[in-house]
Amino acid sequence: MELVKRDDNPITYEEDGIKYEFFGADPLKKTGIYGDRNSDRDISDIKSINNLEINSEGKIVLKISTKDVKRESDRKVKINFNVNGEESGKIVEWETLEQLSTENN
Repeated sequence: MELVKRDDNPITYEEDGIKYEFFGADPLKKTGIYGDRNSDRDISDIKSINNLEINSEGKIVLKISTKDVKRESDRKVKINFNVNGEESGKIVEWETLEQLSTENN
């Protein structure tokens, strides 16, 4: 998985001000936005997304760090996956990612 721009180039911290990592999580984990220091909404028990096998249900966690980020409607999530030995891919639009900004609006 990776974050990409309109031209399918990856989003980078140097160019776009977004540093990120994807993880797998228990499908029963609550959906939401968690802060690093918010202990009552702990996001522990995450696993590396590399070679993660999901049999029926799963959750994906996106951990981000930002600097000087402006809203950008062309940000997307690129997902590559394998089903029964056949590789597939999908580009997903995600409104939260498009509206991500460090500006005070």
